[in-house]
Amino acid sequence: MPSLNPIETARSFELNKAKKVASLNPSVFGSKSISSPDGNSHKERLSAERQRTQQQKIQQQQMKISQDHKIQQERLTQKKQETKETMQSKLAEPKQRLQYALQKIQQQNKESSTTKKELEDKVRKEVLATLRRAVEHLVNLILGSISIGTAGAGLIITAIPYIVTLTDLNLQMIWGSYISKGKSLLFPALTWSPIPVPLPDIFLHAILIGIDILVFLFIFISCLLIFLFVFLAMFGPQLAAGGVIAATYSYFSDPLFAQMINEFFGSFF
Repeated sequence: MPSLNPIETARSFELNKAKKVASLNPSVFGSKSISSPDGNSHKERLSAERQRTQQQKIQQQQMKISQDHKIQQERLTQKKQETKETMQSKLAEPKQRLQYALQKIQQQNKESSTTKKELEDKVRKEVLATLRRAVEHLVNLILGSISIGTAGAGLIITAIPYIVTLTDLNLQMIWGSYISKGKSLLFPALTWSPIPVPLPDIFLHAILIGIDILVFLFIFISCLLIFLFVFLAMFGPQLAAGGVIAATYSYFSDPLFAQMINEFFGSFF
């Protein structure tokens, strides 16, 4: 491998040129100019050693350059990684804020839609309940007018609609107010609406329970009286005859009973 040093290359070129000239015309140079074979071999060894030294230096320099390049590449890669991590850490917080803002907006939209739906359902239920109460009041007004106009005789005809209306109100109170919690469309919660009464709904429920008790007592007493009238109509004569027979027998067989009868009738005559 030739030397990379220009000075050594020039010296080797001059030495080779001198050897060629000496071999062609040895008389031109004196004894001092021509070197011996031992001297030439020594110089060649020196030149070879210098070349090897220079090659080793060049190889060391190349290795150093390669190591420096590798170190620079590693540093550059590390710096890129650090820069990437720094950028990611800087962008992480704004990204989280953006995601939080988007989630909050979605939640607000969902809540607003839910609130809107609930408000629509509430308004629809109130409208239906108002219409229902208006129909009930109208029916009760008509039935009351019929009862008043017939001096109470029409109560027999209007009793069934009254019972149906009262049953509907009780279902609204029990099912609509306490079981379905106002979520039922068929039986909405019983409230003061549409009458603006500044009292809790529990007072309305208490009034309805009182009306139920009065209606129950009225029906019970009416049924009892009807039963008595029917019983007397069917068994009145037999009971009267039996009573007369029993009284006559007691009058003639029991002196105390006879004395009581005499005193009773003696007070009149």
